[in-house]
Amino acid sequence: VTALVKESVGEEGAAAPDLPPLLPSSTGPGGYEWGTAVHTLLQATARGATGDRMQALGRVLLLELDRPARAGEPTELDALIRTVEGVRESSIWRRAQASELRVAEVPFALQVGEAAAYLEGVIDLAFREADGWVLADYKSDRGDDPELASRRLRYREQIRRYGEAWSQLTGDPVKERVILWTRTGTEERVEP
Repeated sequence: VTALVKESVGEEGAAAPDLPPLLPSSTGPGGYEWGTAVHTLLQATARGATGDRMQALGRVLLLELDRPARAGEPTELDALIRTVEGVRESSIWRRAQASELRVAEVPFALQVGEAAAYLEGVIDLAFREADGWVLADYKSDRGDDPELASRRLRYREQIRRYGEAWSQLTGDPVKERVILWTRTGTEERVEP
């Protein structure tokens, strides 16, 4: 999906004027491994991990990802737990928990056209409500860098394409696509 999105939006895309404002948060951990830790712990939480189990999983994740540690203990564990708890308090998470069917971190591959090309990705959270599926994509970006505007356009196109793929794979409509900014709890709805 990433290559197709970069192709359609452009590598250096500029922010569209109709995007809702997004407040940056330059505090706290960041980087690719941080995003991996957030996604992995959210996946475990979606499958029932809470309390001590969530703490233990977070500790192991941060150590395995070689995140900063002091005396063998990860220094970012409290921040990771706060981030996951913030997501758990979001309206999109509460809706998912109340839904009849929900899945987390779902990999997919869908053949595109008749060529041997595939659309691949991982859907962070999908849940079904009475009138269709809702997809959520977690983003842990700090939001204080100059490339955010172009990445944000790519993120929006990415979840649009995920919605198209999910509809094809399930045969059901996707009624809503949401980017959940994990640092701020902002839920950004994306039109098809």
